[in-house]
Amino acid sequence: MLVFAACGMSTYLFLSIWPRIFDIILAINSSRSHSAAIYIATEYFVDQENYSYLNLLHTNAALCIGATAMVATGTMLIAYLKHICGMFSIAR
Repeated sequence: MLVFAACGMSTYLFLSIWPRIFDIILAINSSRSHSAAIYIATEYFVDQENYSYLNLLHTNAALCIGATAMVATGTMLIAYLKHICGMFSIAR
């Protein structure tokens, strides 16, 4: 579960900054919005063009915290299940 979550987080983090890296490598003379790389829609009460990197940081931090919480919850549930199975095998 931890490997799956780490791979998923790193893939999402890489995909969210890929357009900015691609703009540096292959500069195209056209204007694009920075918010096109944000895949999760949130409501911010600031100018999204000026604070696009802070919005990206907020999205990535929320993803990392959420994935860590999901992995921790899943790991605890698996540990509880193994404990219950062990207790039932002793009680039988």
